Amino acid sequence: MFHPVARLRSAISFDGALPTSKQNERVSRLVQNVKKMNTFRNSYKTLACPIPTLLGSVTHAFLAPALKEALSNSDFAAITRIVPGEADDWCASVANEVSHPIIFTSDTDLILYRYPPECKVVFFKDVEFVPSPVFSAYWPTNICGRLELENLVTLAHTIIGRPWGTLSEHVKCAQDVDLESSEYLEFSQRYTTVVQAPCYLSTHPELDVVLQQLDVRISEYVHAALDSIPIRSVYLPLLVEDANQASAWNCGQNIRTLAYALLERDCLYVQEYRRKAHDIAVQKVRFESLRETQSKAAELARKANAWMQWTAHRDVPQELIWQLFSVSIVTIEQTRAPHISLVLRVLCGDFDNTWNFIQLTARLQAALYSLRMLAQCISVWLVLNRESTGELYDAVDELHAVLKNFPAIADMFIVPGQARTSVGDEESLRRTIEELYASIDMEVPTEVKKMSRAQRKLEKRKLAKEEEKQMSSQQRSNNVFAILGME
Repeated sequence: MFHPVARLRSAISFDGALPTSKQNERVSRLVQNVKKMNTFRNSYKTLACPIPTLLGSVTHAFLAPALKEALSNSDFAAITRIVPGEADDWCASVANEVSHPIIFTSDTDLILYRYPPECKVVFFKDVEFVPSPVFSAYWPTNICGRLELENLVTLAHTIIGRPWGTLSEHVKCAQDVDLESSEYLEFSQRYTTVVQAPCYLSTHPELDVVLQQLDVRISEYVHAALDSIPIRSVYLPLLVEDANQASAWNCGQNIRTLAYALLERDCLYVQEYRRKAHDIAVQKVRFESLRETQSKAAELARKANAWMQWTAHRDVPQELIWQLFSVSIVTIEQTRAPHISLVLRVLCGDFDNTWNFIQLTARLQAALYSLRMLAQCISVWLVLNRESTGELYDAVDELHAVLKNFPAIADMFIVPGQARTSVGDEESLRRTIEELYASIDMEVPTEVKKMSRAQRKLEKRKLAKEEEKQMSSQQRSNNVFAILGME
């Protein structure tokens, strides 16, 4: 959320860790999005699949970290921060420290906090740019005055308690709320403007720099580990995939386990929330012994270094080095190698309207993001263990050297239907993939007869018409910020 306040007091804040009280809400949102994906899959039961625009924000699994990464490399880098908690609280806290604050957000909860009388809140959905910029602002103090309320928390408390009433009834009940009741006090504590940095930042101040480079979900796990929270959860992004197949997050599991284990102190496992069949399930990822962690880190470092040398000798384009590494990860973890023609189409972003394309894209993204998670956990581990020596440190440091220049999300992740820029000579890339398969003792699968270009165009036109019919029956937002409100 973006809250420009007084000059030089602007801030763009991202969640660093959400409270456990939001677990049910987060799981519910994931379940709703899985249902959308199930419905989409059932609407196209044949092998053909249109560009999944009907899934809306679900297609942008990595939007939040990509946005934060882009801002960190822009003119707004100095004011972009990941806060050690929920961004709402820190945003409200800053608004109470400056004059004439304006808060820009997609979270309606931010209107409930106590602010200076002149504070205003603008929601992204109320921003218009055509024909000229128009901002519709809410004025919490003015709203409270007109409704004769102490604050808007009393109104929210009343609406949640009895959602069936009218607004006038809710206002009347809110005016009579017992501000000293335990029920109200417990509810109102959620909307505090008093924030406090965690104690580990005072004992390890050098951590702050590296924590600012983390993705939100990884930051959340790191904060839980450093705070010694007994139950540690990771809510993996929901990928666009074939709901009839196993979760794409099965790919890269060993890499994520290594990432979690590096920051393990007094915990036996981490809970991963991810799709399982047609629902969301919790999978306990158990940690291995220190010796096994050391062995896995050394093995991965050896493979990564060997991969860099292998690609260097073959003049593999820089933008494909990690893409092809993810192909090797996915291929090793599957019983059969994907057809080379399919791999080529996925790498080039040449969507062929098949569910195989959708699923392979999701698996490659899972492998790539697992590597990104490992790279970020390693950066934290090295700060915490900068005085360490030994085999584990050597292996982790070697991995860090390979992963420290891992590409940005925008350079690696695309959604089905989005074409990539040129990836070089296709025949050369085909030979590289054939060599890759041979290097991991994987048989090159026999190619099925390709659909002609004319047939593919005809199939795409047919799917586009079907998609247009479905879209016309649904109300869709034309707000460019609509997807920013989703997790």
